Amino acid sequence: MSLLEGLAKGAAGLDRNKTDVLSLLAVAFGLPRRFALCLSSSTMSDDAIFFSNGPYEFRGTANQDASQGLTYTLLLVNPMSTAGVSSQGEKSAKYFIGVKSIRINGKALWLNATLLAIDKKIGTSGTKINMVNP
Repeated sequence: MSLLEGLAKGAAGLDRNKTDVLSLLAVAFGLPRRFALCLSSSTMSDDAIFFSNGPYEFRGTANQDASQGLTYTLLLVNPMSTAGVSSQGEKSAKYFIGVKSIRINGKALWLNATLLAIDKKIGTSGTKINMVNP
């Protein structure tokens, strides 16, 4: 049985709306709306997602809280909606992260770095984390 079985179509995403998988799990199981997403920097490790407050355990590491060894990146909220249709003053339902540069194999990618940060006055730019579409 899939964890997503029976959920609304498109509910597998992780964002700030009431139909994302985090909200549905919170309602169904009484969990807090908290998650940890572990994106491995190694091709030898699996990515993982943890729901609730923890402790977070990887396979084969019982009684070892993985959250103690993780590096955290603050999730940001764009003060303006990025949706095609939205109400004035509505915040974005998507998560953003603060990025100053991008490196590939240690080499800096040339780009206009000001586009990586959210323009808080008009809500444009920023580095959005898309957890809906593969």
